[in-house]
Amino acid sequence: MGSVKVQKTKETESKQELNLVSVSEFGTQPRELGTSPLRVMVPRPKTNHKKKEKDDHVELLEIKDIQDASHDAARFDVYVAAPYGDLAGPNYGEFAGSFVKLPDKSKKEVKEQGNGVAKHKGKKTNLKLGLTALFEDIEVEHVEKLVVTIVPAGGDVTVGDVKIKLVKTDSPRLIA
Repeated sequence: MGSVKVQKTKETESKQELNLVSVSEFGTQPRELGTSPLRVMVPRPKTNHKKKEKDDHVELLEIKDIQDASHDAARFDVYVAAPYGDLAGPNYGEFAGSFVKLPDKSKKEVKEQGNGVAKHKGKKTNLKLGLTALFEDIEVEHVEKLVVTIVPAGGDVTVGDVKIKLVKTDSPRLIA
Protein backbone atom coordinates (compact mmCIF):
# COMPACT_ATOMS: atom_id res chain seq x y z
CA MET A 1 0.00 0.00 0.00
CA GLY A 2 1.46 3.33 -0.99
CA SER A 3 0.66 6.88 -0.16
CA VAL A 4 0.62 9.94 -2.33
CA LYS A 5 1.34 13.43 -1.05
CA VAL A 6 -1.43 15.84 -1.97
CA GLN A 7 -1.38 19.59 -1.99
CA LYS A 8 -3.16 21.24 0.91
CA THR A 9 -6.56 22.56 -0.18
CA LYS A 10 -9.85 23.24 1.57
CA GLU A 11 -10.89 19.63 0.92
CA THR A 12 -7.62 18.14 2.18
CA GLU A 13 -6.46 20.62 4.81
CA SER A 14 -7.02 18.10 7.61
CA LYS A 15 -5.27 15.28 5.70
CA GLN A 16 -1.61 15.36 4.68
CA GLU A 17 -1.73 12.27 2.48
CA LEU A 18 -4.23 10.14 0.62
CA ASN A 19 -3.72 6.38 0.96
CA LEU A 20 -3.91 4.79 -2.47
CA VAL A 21 -3.52 1.13 -3.36
CA SER A 22 -2.19 -0.39 -6.55
CA VAL A 23 -4.86 -2.17 -8.60
CA SER A 24 -4.25 -4.58 -11.48
CA GLU A 25 -6.46 -6.19 -14.10
CA PHE A 26 -8.31 -9.40 -13.25
CA GLY A 27 -6.08 -11.79 -15.20
CA THR A 28 -6.94 -15.20 -16.64
CA GLN A 29 -7.31 -17.34 -13.51
CA PRO A 30 -10.45 -17.49 -11.33
CA ARG A 31 -10.13 -15.74 -7.97
CA GLU A 32 -11.52 -16.81 -4.63
CA LEU A 33 -13.12 -13.94 -2.74
CA GLY A 34 -12.25 -15.02 0.80
CA THR A 35 -12.91 -12.37 3.44
CA SER A 36 -11.18 -9.30 2.01
CA PRO A 37 -12.46 -7.19 -0.90
CA LEU A 38 -11.25 -7.96 -4.42
CA ARG A 39 -10.28 -4.80 -6.34
CA VAL A 40 -9.57 -5.00 -10.06
CA MET A 41 -8.96 -2.51 -12.87
CA VAL A 42 -11.46 -3.07 -15.68
CA PRO A 43 -11.07 -1.44 -19.11
CA ARG A 44 -14.16 0.04 -20.71
CA PRO A 45 -14.99 -0.90 -24.32
CA LYS A 46 -15.30 2.71 -25.50
CA THR A 47 -15.37 6.01 -23.64
CA ASN A 48 -16.57 8.70 -26.05
CA HIS A 49 -20.11 7.72 -26.93
CA LYS A 50 -22.08 9.76 -29.41
CA LYS A 51 -25.67 10.65 -28.55
CA LYS A 52 -26.99 7.99 -30.97
CA GLU A 53 -24.82 5.30 -29.33
CA LYS A 54 -25.98 6.37 -25.86
CA ASP A 55 -29.57 5.93 -26.99
CA ASP A 56 -28.96 2.48 -28.53
CA HIS A 57 -26.39 0.93 -26.15
CA VAL A 58 -25.84 0.31 -22.45
CA GLU A 59 -22.69 -0.56 -20.57
CA LEU A 60 -22.94 -3.73 -18.51
CA LEU A 61 -20.59 -4.89 -15.81
CA GLU A 62 -20.39 -8.66 -16.17
CA ILE A 63 -18.99 -10.83 -13.40
CA LYS A 64 -18.61 -14.25 -14.97
CA ASP A 65 -18.37 -17.82 -13.72
CA ILE A 66 -19.47 -17.13 -10.14
CA GLN A 67 -19.35 -20.36 -8.17
CA ASP A 68 -20.10 -21.09 -4.52
CA ALA A 69 -18.44 -24.19 -3.06
CA SER A 70 -20.82 -24.56 -0.11
CA HIS A 71 -24.49 -25.27 0.53
CA ASP A 72 -24.81 -22.05 2.48
CA ALA A 73 -26.00 -18.68 1.30
CA ALA A 74 -23.50 -16.53 -0.59
CA ARG A 75 -23.46 -12.80 -1.14
CA PHE A 76 -21.19 -10.02 -2.34
CA ASP A 77 -21.61 -6.33 -3.12
CA VAL A 78 -20.13 -4.58 -6.15
CA TYR A 79 -18.77 -1.01 -6.23
CA VAL A 80 -17.37 1.08 -9.10
CA ALA A 81 -14.93 4.01 -8.88
CA ALA A 82 -12.67 6.08 -11.09
CA PRO A 83 -8.97 5.29 -10.60
CA TYR A 84 -6.07 7.63 -9.91
CA GLY A 85 -3.87 6.34 -12.73
CA ASP A 86 -3.31 2.67 -11.79
CA LEU A 87 -4.21 3.33 -8.15
CA ALA A 88 -7.47 3.18 -6.23
CA GLY A 89 -8.59 5.47 -3.44
CA PRO A 90 -9.37 4.33 0.09
CA ASN A 91 -13.15 4.13 -0.43
CA TYR A 92 -14.83 1.59 -2.70
CA GLY A 93 -16.75 4.08 -4.85
CA GLU A 94 -20.40 3.94 -5.82
CA PHE A 95 -22.62 0.93 -5.15
CA ALA A 96 -23.50 -0.86 -8.42
CA GLY A 97 -25.38 -3.93 -7.13
CA SER A 98 -25.28 -7.22 -5.23
CA PHE A 99 -25.10 -10.93 -5.90
CA VAL A 100 -27.14 -13.21 -3.63
CA LYS A 101 -27.37 -17.02 -3.68
CA LEU A 102 -29.81 -18.69 -1.34
CA PRO A 103 -28.95 -22.01 0.35
CA ASP A 104 -29.49 -25.04 -1.87
CA LYS A 105 -29.67 -28.50 -0.33
CA SER A 106 -30.11 -30.25 -3.67
CA LYS A 107 -28.56 -33.73 -3.60
CA LYS A 108 -27.88 -33.59 -7.35
CA GLU A 109 -25.06 -31.11 -6.91
CA VAL A 110 -23.30 -32.85 -4.01
CA LYS A 111 -20.20 -34.90 -4.74
CA GLU A 112 -19.05 -37.32 -2.03
CA GLN A 113 -15.34 -37.17 -1.29
CA GLY A 114 -13.24 -40.11 -0.07
CA ASN A 115 -13.17 -38.96 3.56
CA GLY A 116 -16.97 -38.89 3.81
CA VAL A 117 -17.18 -35.09 3.58
CA ALA A 118 -19.66 -33.76 1.05
CA LYS A 119 -18.27 -31.13 -1.31
CA HIS A 120 -20.75 -28.89 -3.14
CA LYS A 121 -20.28 -28.95 -6.89
CA GLY A 122 -22.24 -25.79 -7.64
CA LYS A 123 -23.17 -24.49 -11.03
CA LYS A 124 -21.47 -21.42 -12.40
CA THR A 125 -23.56 -18.32 -12.92
CA ASN A 126 -23.05 -14.74 -14.11
CA LEU A 127 -24.05 -11.34 -12.73
CA LYS A 128 -24.82 -8.47 -15.09
CA LEU A 129 -25.27 -4.94 -13.78
CA GLY A 130 -26.32 -1.94 -15.89
CA LEU A 131 -23.85 0.91 -15.44
CA THR A 132 -24.84 3.61 -17.93
CA ALA A 133 -26.95 5.68 -15.53
CA LEU A 134 -24.42 5.19 -12.71
CA PHE A 135 -21.61 6.46 -14.97
CA GLU A 136 -23.60 9.60 -15.73
CA ASP A 137 -24.31 10.15 -12.02
CA ILE A 138 -20.68 9.83 -10.92
CA GLU A 139 -19.32 11.61 -14.02
CA VAL A 140 -16.95 8.93 -15.29
CA GLU A 141 -18.24 8.82 -18.85
CA HIS A 142 -14.79 9.71 -20.27
CA VAL A 143 -12.68 7.44 -18.04
CA GLU A 144 -11.00 4.57 -19.93
CA LYS A 145 -10.62 2.17 -16.97
CA LEU A 146 -12.58 1.73 -13.76
CA VAL A 147 -11.86 0.15 -10.41
CA VAL A 148 -14.39 -2.56 -9.60
CA THR A 149 -14.48 -3.68 -5.97
CA ILE A 150 -16.21 -6.91 -4.97
CA VAL A 151 -16.89 -7.02 -1.23
CA PRO A 152 -17.71 -10.53 0.06
CA ALA A 153 -20.48 -10.76 2.64
CA GLY A 154 -20.74 -14.54 3.02
CA GLY A 155 -20.16 -17.85 1.31
CA ASP A 156 -17.19 -19.53 -0.32
CA VAL A 157 -17.32 -17.72 -3.67
CA THR A 158 -14.99 -17.90 -6.67
CA VAL A 159 -15.20 -15.41 -9.56
CA GLY A 160 -14.00 -16.29 -13.07
CA ASP A 161 -13.78 -12.86 -14.76
CA VAL A 162 -14.87 -9.21 -14.54
CA LYS A 163 -15.59 -7.21 -17.72
CA ILE A 164 -17.48 -4.17 -18.93
CA LYS A 165 -19.35 -4.69 -22.19
CA LEU A 166 -21.19 -2.34 -24.52
CA VAL A 167 -24.51 -3.99 -25.42
CA LYS A 168 -27.03 -2.90 -28.04
CA THR A 169 -30.56 -2.73 -26.70
CA ASP A 170 -34.01 -1.50 -27.67
CA SER A 171 -34.68 0.15 -24.29
CA PRO A 172 -31.39 1.26 -22.70
CA ARG A 173 -33.01 3.38 -20.00
CA LEU A 174 -34.95 0.38 -18.70
CA ILE A 175 -31.74 -1.65 -18.25
CA ALA A 176 -29.38 1.05 -17.04
